[in-house]
Amino acid sequence: MKTFGIGLALAVAAATAPLHAQATAPATIARMAAVVVISSGTGSLPSVGGYRITFAPTGLAYAIVPLSSGVISSSGTYSYIKTSSQAGRITLVDSTGPSREWTLVFESSSTASYTLTSNSGAQSGVLVFESAPPLAGGGVANMSVRAQVPLGGQIIPGLVIDAPTRILLRVAGPALAGFGVTGTLPNPRLTLMAGNVALVSNEDWSSSASNFDAVRDAAARAGAFAFAFGSRDAAVVVDLSAGSYTCLVAGENGTTGEVLLEVYRVPQ
Repeated sequence: MKTFGIGLALAVAAATAPLHAQATAPATIARMAAVVVISSGTGSLPSVGGYRITFAPTGLAYAIVPLSSGVISSSGTYSYIKTSSQAGRITLVDSTGPSREWTLVFESSSTASYTLTSNSGAQSGVLVFESAPPLAGGGVANMSVRAQVPLGGQIIPGLVIDAPTRILLRVAGPALAGFGVTGTLPNPRLTLMAGNVALVSNEDWSSSASNFDAVRDAAARAGAFAFAFGSRDAAVVVDLSAGSYTCLVAGENGTTGEVLLEVYRVPQ
């Protein structure tokens, strides 16, 4: 069965906080895979996009499959060291190119921010891990990022998926107040981009009957907490092909406030 992987990372500076408490770094990454979301790069290394990397259960082999243009397929051997309770280091030795070293800081049991150094340049981003092989219907089913939308500006999370799937995208602003969050964005606007093309946009998720029905059904299927009817949170349901996308999140009339961007795989 095809594994579904999803990666989500902020592409611009914003105050972010992990959705869950930090978790212990794994003792091994054998039999694991990760979707990598690139947020910056220098030299000849890509600065945007993403790819999928798998780590073999034996033999210390790895393989990289591009999920966006500018990323090159590669394979070779790897070594992994747990350097602290919440950090690790991966060294990749490409079969045809130079070695690369990743420094990882684990922010949850499945997510780590990384910095990569090599003779070709430097890179940073986020790895979203999943065990391999997955359970039926497995893979990472939900990712979230919490951020402060700046006054007169926007946050621009990058999104990478590795298989065609139906996605529920939500931006919780007013809904966060029910969890004791103060200073929330009163009326968030969400736009999903593929390159320079706007695929879908929403604010006031329940203002149209069709969107209300689609979001309510998808949220129930994905196990997401319910938005209140008439709330000014934003949400859309969209079928996406494998690749990289951008989410633009802003406030009405340039307002500022706290939001939670959620990305769910919707079971079919």
